[in-house]
Amino acid sequence: YTRADGKSVTVLPEGAIYSYIDGDITFTWSPDSRWLAAVTGSIVRDSEISLLDASGRLPPRNVSLGGFRENDPQFTPDSQALYWSSERDGLRGADANGAQSDVYIAHLTRESWDAFRSTDDGPVPAAKAAAAWEPDLAGIRHRTVRLTPFSSRLAFSRVSADGHKLVFATLDDTMRLAGYRVDLRTRALQPLFARPLTGTHIALDAAGENLYLLGRGGIERIHLADGTASAVPF
Repeated sequence: YTRADGKSVTVLPEGAIYSYIDGDITFTWSPDSRWLAAVTGSIVRDSEISLLDASGRLPPRNVSLGGFRENDPQFTPDSQALYWSSERDGLRGADANGAQSDVYIAHLTRESWDAFRSTDDGPVPAAKAAAAWEPDLAGIRHRTVRLTPFSSRLAFSRVSADGHKLVFATLDDTMRLAGYRVDLRTRALQPLFARPLTGTHIALDAAGENLYLLGRGGIERIHLADGTASAVPF
């Protein structure tokens, strides 16, 4: 819906989503405001991540191609890659439902894929301008990779503003929260913290330096450089 002219565009046709409970279907805008990503299908069966054209010019396109439960789509800062949580590699529970997840990323352009594969010492291809690039989904399966080095009960994941690192947090069986950072070029894993879970909502600041947990007791800030935590007054 465009407020300026009052016109509406249908980007996802009726029947593409089956909602089981309120809040079980998620979608997000790309930073350049040209695309959306949404969970399509049904959470009681298999769900997929679909790329939606905000102008309505192109039909929805399946990006995840997983065949398992795919959820929580997010764009990288340049909008040219899409990442999400997937149960395809994790352990299954006694009821055959997924008990663990991983973070997967699909690069929507070949330039984004080439930049992702380059090393710190190698050349980094220049990204296309925001208004110039279009998704190239031919062969997207070959530009889709797993980012997390192990499956877990994912509580949070976010790619850094520079697109070079992934910060993610996991839960163990005692509800302790552990945080990690992965260098997406070298694949090096850095443990950040391990502590009891105190909040149900988790967010990373724009600089990628602090993790915030919102719970019944208030807001807590975890400084990722040394793992120390402090309360945020409000």
